[in-house]
Amino acid sequence: MKFIFFSLALAWGSSFYLIKISLDSFSPIQITFLRSLIGFITLAIWCKARGILIPKPSKLWFHLGVLSFLLNSAPSFLFAIAETQVSSTLAGLINATTPAMTIFLVSVILRSERISNFQLLGLLLSFIGVSILVEVWKGLGSYSLSAVLSLFGAVGCFAVSYPYIRTFLATREEPIEGMISIQLALSSVSFFPFYLASSPLEINLTFNSLLAVFLLGVFASGIAYVWNAKVVAFYGSAKASSVSYLIPVVALLSGYLFLNEIPTASQLIGGAIILIGIWISEKRQQTV
Repeated sequence: MKFIFFSLALAWGSSFYLIKISLDSFSPIQITFLRSLIGFITLAIWCKARGILIPKPSKLWFHLGVLSFLLNSAPSFLFAIAETQVSSTLAGLINATTPAMTIFLVSVILRSERISNFQLLGLLLSFIGVSILVEVWKGLGSYSLSAVLSLFGAVGCFAVSYPYIRTFLATREEPIEGMISIQLALSSVSFFPFYLASSPLEINLTFNSLLAVFLLGVFASGIAYVWNAKVVAFYGSAKASSVSYLIPVVALLSGYLFLNEIPTASQLIGGAIILIGIWISEKRQQTV
């Protein structure tokens, strides 16, 4: 399970860089549709090759439809929208707040899990880190308010998805690959009308952007969501979301190495405080 855990972090951590490259040719709507469609095709081939049955229409499809919005359509679109105005590094660092958002949701709002003093401390540190990250003393600094809200909107979708998976899907007997295939298919169908309206035939394609959106679909949207479901089922909602504290490391390195994005002092300090907050929460969970 540890291999899957770290592979998931690599797949999602590099996705911010891939989104940035994809935006050279594709619009946010087009990226959202294409990565869901490619992810669906990837998993459909996987299921066919392994003889895995895809669930027939039932009440299960309703839950998969909800997750198609929370894990695919909404965050994919919001991250792409945000990255038209901010760096992939900032997107990856803000994504690191997913564990804090999840703990806040399940412990404070839903009250489905008891919050410990260590988790409370970690939550406080994470929010301090976010404040430094976006330079709130400067009124978000040079960042667009709409871009920052889009990033936190995407993180909020991820946070809601963890307890939702744990409640409605973690104990299902249907193969995970089949369920994720339907989830991606529903995401593709829901965005298809918007894709058609986005003038897809007028795209100025480049090889790098085409490769980037392909990798986004195969790994970040396809295989990674199977890994994610397995991690949630094995570890539980709060602990599974801790994969996000590895994602900013990958995002920062890929942004620096491939996009020449130099992280600011506020990003490094704020990101480090967020990771410390997550570490404190997770360290306590491992010892109780």
